[in-house]
Amino acid sequence: MTRTIQVAKDFALLPAGRYKKDGSHTGEHFREKLKDLLSQSNESIEVNFDGVLGAGSSFLEEAFAGLIRDGILGKQDFKNKICIIANENPEIAEKVHRYIEEVN
Repeated sequence: MTRTIQVAKDFALLPAGRYKKDGSHTGEHFREKLKDLLSQSNESIEVNFDGVLGAGSSFLEEAFAGLIRDGILGKQDFKNKICIIANENPEIAEKVHRYIEEVN
């Protein structure tokens, strides 16, 4: 089974910023939301960015690559557990996957 997060509806129309100190809808906030969902069940998570007005690169890097850096998921686990949907702005999904690959 898959859980879906509609970013525009469930989180923010314009997610931006890296750390909590940067605002109320940052990558750190979203990473914690993902971490909680991952710890609650073994379901995969579909993160749908359709409807957002944009998504800052620092938000995307912190939210998703941060899962890898923090040891919450490995790169292959990320690919198996999290699906990024961004039909309206495919660049969002491309950036997320690039940031994941760049984590050492």
